[in-house]
Amino acid sequence: MNRGVKLAFALVAVAALAGTLGYRLHACCELRAQAGWRLIEPEPIEGQLPEIGLQDQDGDTRRLDRWRGKSLVLNFWATWCEPCKRELPHLARLAEALADGQARVLLVSVDQSWTDVARQAGQLQEAADADPAWGRAAAMLRGELPNVEILRDPGEKLARALGTTRYPETYLVGSDGRLRYRCVGPKAWGRAEAIAFMQRVLKP
Repeated sequence: MNRGVKLAFALVAVAALAGTLGYRLHACCELRAQAGWRLIEPEPIEGQLPEIGLQDQDGDTRRLDRWRGKSLVLNFWATWCEPCKRELPHLARLAEALADGQARVLLVSVDQSWTDVARQAGQLQEAADADPAWGRAAAMLRGELPNVEILRDPGEKLARALGTTRYPETYLVGSDGRLRYRCVGPKAWGRAEAIAFMQRVLKP
């Protein structure tokens, strides 16, 4: 191979590399530029939401396909988890912002009984005098927010099927039942820019 041909190959390789790096940089900056992205740090995921039933407060089993056609915010939490507690007022604010019907918030406890959830609601209500946000969180746990379903995952079956590693952990699910994003750890769902981002992401 002569020197000219080698030089041509080298130039093509450099151009291809530059194009790839440029695309990645553009994509990275595009994601960071989306308002609210940095607040909730969603990780893109793929797959279908498993058909594992959850328990409602009456002890009945709720199949997840009953919400097909609506986008879902599927949040796993526990009363013994302090970061989960701090996140609850943010989730209540998000649920209120999504109350136009485009999405549903499924608040899924991995506690051993509903008694733990009721006790947590009472404790949050006691703190409402100091901060009304705790009162909204308590109302959410009592099932009083219209856009929220309070459920329990006995034995953490659904959480384990999704690969949940720690609590709180949240999954954003499309109206077709496809998993779209995972958010690990407590997030500032109630911030205005995070809500605006979620309203865009959860559009049918």
